[in-house]
Amino acid sequence: MAAPGGLVAAIAILKGTFDKYAGTDGDSATLSKKEVSTMLSAELGDDLKDKKEFEKFFKNLDVDKDDVVSFEEFVVFAASFAMMVFGQKKA
Repeated sequence: MAAPGGLVAAIAILKGTFDKYAGTDGDSATLSKKEVSTMLSAELGDDLKDKKEFEKFFKNLDVDKDDVVSFEEFVVFAASFAMMVFGQKKA
């Protein structure tokens, strides 16, 4: 069997990162506010110490407003972050 391509490897990294932080509060299918804060601090060196800024960030991240972040919401965040960091290339 051939090794997975770049896209599959990238998705595996996203899933692995999500799983690393999800579940410390008992629900391995979602990220709580505390888990998101821990992830931001560990992975990006940014824990949004300003409570209002973090609440605004989390509110935007939690698209379905259920007070947790699903893997799907996490992937949207990762894609938005990638576009911000790397820009959008024109074909």
